[in-house]
Amino acid sequence: MSDKPQTVANDERKLRHLGETFCPQYQTQVHFFVEDAREPNGIRHLAVQYANGRRECRVGLPQWTDEELLQLLLSAAWEGLSHPVWEHTNRYFANAMLTWPSAAYCYVPVAGISEGPAPQEKSQSAPAS
Repeated sequence: MSDKPQTVANDERKLRHLGETFCPQYQTQVHFFVEDAREPNGIRHLAVQYANGRRECRVGLPQWTDEELLQLLLSAAWEGLSHPVWEHTNRYFANAMLTWPSAAYCYVPVAGISEGPAPQEKSQSAPAS
C-alpha cells in the first residue's frame, strides 16, 4: 500500500487518514479520511480521494466507530455493485448520509447480503400429560 496523500487542503481541513484500498469499479487506489464534526450541522464526514484524480466523494457519517466504518468500506460483499458502496446511497437515493446497504435496494445480487434476520422457528414442545 502507498503512503497517504499529503496536501495542504487535507491538512487545513484536518482530515484524519482512516485507510485505503483498491476500488475495482474505477480501477484506482482510494484513500479514506474522516473529517470531524464542525458547525453548522455537527456531522462527521467521510472523504474519499481517488488516486486517478476523480473528484473527491464526501458523505455524512452516522455515529459509527472507525472499525464499523472500515467493515463497511472494505467488505468484499459489495464488489458486485456498479458503484462503490460509499457512493451508493448518494447516487441512488440522493441521501447525503452514508448508510449500510441492504438486499432490499441492491440492484444486483450480492453474496453475503441477507434479506434480514432469519425467521424464528416455532418451538416443538411436548404435549402436556
